[in-house]
Amino acid sequence: MKYYQCVQKDNQNVTTQETIFAIKNAGFDGVFIQWYNKPAEGYLSQEEQLTLCRKLGLEVLFAHLGYKGINNIWLDGEEGDELVKNYLKDLDACKSNNINMVVMHLTSKSVAPEPNLIGVERLQKIVDYAEQLNIKVAFENTKIFGYLEYVFSHIKNSNAGICYDAGHCHCHFNDKFSWDMFKNKIFAVHLHDNDKSDDLHLLPFDGTINWYQLVRNLKNANYNGPITLESCYRYDYLKRSVEDFYKLSLTKAKQINNIMENNKNLFIIHSLNGDTLKFWGEDVKNCFEPMMNVFMPQFSIREKSSYENFDKILTEFLKSNQLNKNSIVICHSIGNPYFIRFCREHGFVPNNYVAVAPGMVYNYPSTRTDYTVEVRKQAQLKQEDFNYAQNFKNVYLLYSDEDDKNVEKFTRFGKDFNAKEMYLKGYNHFDGYHRIYKIPELNSLIEDILNNKVK
Repeated sequence: MKYYQCVQKDNQNVTTQETIFAIKNAGFDGVFIQWYNKPAEGYLSQEEQLTLCRKLGLEVLFAHLGYKGINNIWLDGEEGDELVKNYLKDLDACKSNNINMVVMHLTSKSVAPEPNLIGVERLQKIVDYAEQLNIKVAFENTKIFGYLEYVFSHIKNSNAGICYDAGHCHCHFNDKFSWDMFKNKIFAVHLHDNDKSDDLHLLPFDGTINWYQLVRNLKNANYNGPITLESCYRYDYLKRSVEDFYKLSLTKAKQINNIMENNKNLFIIHSLNGDTLKFWGEDVKNCFEPMMNVFMPQFSIREKSSYENFDKILTEFLKSNQLNKNSIVICHSIGNPYFIRFCREHGFVPNNYVAVAPGMVYNYPSTRTDYTVEVRKQAQLKQEDFNYAQNFKNVYLLYSDEDDKNVEKFTRFGKDFNAKEMYLKGYNHFDGYHRIYKIPELNSLIEDILNNKVK
């Protein structure tokens, strides 16, 4: 997979040169250039950007053409005709500079003339001329829904396609997009995030876009191009150096690629007290989140713990494909029987399941008389659950010396689930009560699973 970044004119407190060098040093394969014909004061021109990028070995994926006055494309008159002439000049410039794709907007701002044949005829001229030059034209979704649909109901050239902007779709369209109509037509992407309040150009996973659902939509639309970010160095990102910002952005891009290629991630399912998340769960997250997504769903705890709540929350992760066969699922204590029952009821088979202190899978006598009595009843598995678990691909068991001295419940689990056993001395129940902040052996196991090195 190749990774591209935007040479962003809206970056703050840095020059264009500093942006380009930071992108290169971060490890990106290339860039796209904002071909706006009038550089901001103190910034490199588009041609100078192109020269520097290629000198550094950065590929130029496409030129993003300017959109000042683009709404006139839909209005009769000289201003709209002049726009067409300027775009044809841009295409000539791109051809002479060996840039074989351009991105265009169809509207500007939140209000624009209704789409009409005047605009379609002008866009047809641009697309036809680009076709003669062997240049692709990717029209971008901006702020108003319906323009792409109108244009592509008229323009049928094979060199005309879509630049899918994830941030625009999220904050302006509430994620609505005509995926079926544009299947096989997505030529390029602008990947960035926001919280729907505005077009913030945050790094992926820093906003509220469901990247798992988005990746699934892109794959279903047969997009197989590079991962192209449209990041902006501003806001709280200014607390980092520009070099660190672009290194972080590449990490985010690789997380998206991980979803695209195998959808592999980590799920940590906590114990009855929920302290898993605050202790060793947080350590696992810190170790692995730079390379993949780590989910730690928060279920109801203690006397409020219920399988019904567990099922409701985890089902949403399953529906969104965040929980998938390639997820590494780590369950602690009562999370184990809940998860096993969940798998059976939903027909889900994990490829890799790590059971940490899974004694509550069995109904052994307990001296406790508090709320745990009723909770344990919900956790009791049926024979059909045990039978279904035989479908699990790879099961790993981590156990230690617990206060009740009952090791048989773990060795029994190892046999019943055909699990690879790891006895770890000194961890007791792996819980917050015993202040277990880290489990290095668990982290090593996860690394081995990821690298297919488990013996």
